[in-house]
Amino acid sequence: MTTNRSLLLSILAAIFGTIFNTAPAQALDGQIAVLHNRRPVAVRVTLPEFVDNQLLSSPLVTMLNLPNDMVPDSTGCLCFDLNDDRFAFVHTFFHTHQIIASYNVFLVELGKPALNGVQFTLGKDDSMPTTGSASLRDVPRIGMTSPTPAVEVFTIAHEVAHLVDYRIGNRPTPTFVDLKSESEEAGVTEGTANILAALHLGMSGIPAFTADSLDSPQPNVDTFIRFPDLLITRRDVMQGMVDAPLFSIRYPTFINIIRDNLANPDLDLYLNEPDEYSSSAVINQPIWQAATQFGFATMKRLYLRTLANWHEDQVNYNTLAKQLVDEAKAISEDFSRILELQFRQRGLSL
Repeated sequence: MTTNRSLLLSILAAIFGTIFNTAPAQALDGQIAVLHNRRPVAVRVTLPEFVDNQLLSSPLVTMLNLPNDMVPDSTGCLCFDLNDDRFAFVHTFFHTHQIIASYNVFLVELGKPALNGVQFTLGKDDSMPTTGSASLRDVPRIGMTSPTPAVEVFTIAHEVAHLVDYRIGNRPTPTFVDLKSESEEAGVTEGTANILAALHLGMSGIPAFTADSLDSPQPNVDTFIRFPDLLITRRDVMQGMVDAPLFSIRYPTFINIIRDNLANPDLDLYLNEPDEYSSSAVINQPIWQAATQFGFATMKRLYLRTLANWHEDQVNYNTLAKQLVDEAKAISEDFSRILELQFRQRGLSL
């Protein structure tokens, strides 16, 4: 009886799979997560139209490693529970498509090729908070892992911003001549992804107290940094995670690795350099605060135009600040002067 039942289920799955795969492209609904009172809740949305009837594949992004049981319900909705791993793929597909579509408007304005065909691999890892990486070698790719199906949207936006930055691709190749230059060059890259994500989402960082962040301090663009005396080092960031009790309880293996790194004398020089995600707020806080006055789209356009017109030989906070100040004159001379003052108050020499 068990064999017959399994055979019947296999036949039904094949029939419904064939019906869906051969049906003409049509709008499907799906469930994604949005934050309510700092917690994710599921909402139903219309998904972008699929290309070639391939589930969760649009001209802009394709989710690669879909579960085998990713099948719409009787209403034509890819509606899954917040605790269902399939939820993560629908949620990530929708948000990634929307974010890329928004950036493509700016890329066209800059005369740059649109970002499309992103191949997105998503995995689950309960042992650590959400992580991601992005590359633009042969084709644009994003890989992410998340401990929960309600994947952190700020991290998604951060990785898409990396691809946008790579697509603009006007900065010199990093030299990494010493640890200081490595920290600052990485800070320009990661800080760029942070501020673009913040300006796109209208929030200054990963929301506090979500299931991913718990009580661990998170990089925030709206943080006062001043060189050389008021910095956040890599050691500070790691120690902050170790000292967060709820975070340590949830990710014990991850925390043990961090403890080992903190205790390793060979890493002292590296750990005592400014953290690229946090100390890049030396650039990002003035941009973020200006966005509340001039608008998020205006400041995103200013930042992207600065990347597109990059003309300095070096990549560091000073050269980035100088070019932002120059580009800001298109908004107004007064704003450019105010922005320059803000950067100088943070120890930058333009």
